[in-house]
Amino acid sequence: MATKVGVINKALVHLGQPPMAGPSDTSTWVKRVTSVYVETVRSLLEQHPWNFPAERAELARLDEEPVGRDYAYNKPADCLQLNLVNTTGYPDDVSFTDYEDEGGRILADADAIYAFYIGSGWMTKEGSWPQVFADAVSAELSSVCAPIASKSVNKGESMYAKAQRALKRAKSFDASQKPWRELPAGKWSRARRTGARYNTEGH
Repeated sequence: MATKVGVINKALVHLGQPPMAGPSDTSTWVKRVTSVYVETVRSLLEQHPWNFPAERAELARLDEEPVGRDYAYNKPADCLQLNLVNTTGYPDDVSFTDYEDEGGRILADADAIYAFYIGSGWMTKEGSWPQVFADAVSAELSSVCAPIASKSVNKGESMYAKAQRALKRAKSFDASQKPWRELPAGKWSRARRTGARYNTEGH
């Protein structure tokens, strides 16, 4: 299970620095890494539609009439990254694109809207992060701090490349953990299957 201390310590090791002695450690390198911890975690959560922290919510309709749309809905207050918007609440329904994301609201003509999003609470849920994501955060922390650790351009580029590889592994793992789902059949597809079976049977 990942921990904040563990994530920071792995970044320190990447940088060739000793691990922190404990939560109260205020040594120079610990302070340097921890000073960019929050923004680094937020950046990684925001730059990809991760599955592991995704939350689902039916959005609250606002009592207003937006220009050009029938309805306005409040986005979740803790939304860092909006992964998907649809009208069914099914995570694999990506067919709905007729909306605008504007001023903290979702504007649409549909009378019910669901959002799949990454909430800010995941910034401090290290214990629920997959280890590969925690490793990507460590690698990114070391990449951010690399220019301070060494004036060598090659060293900085090496840290950046390591961070990119770690991020790629985290994305690949995240994608592999998403279960396969089939949306319930609509009337049209049910009728089509029924017709195909009817014809096959020769009636």
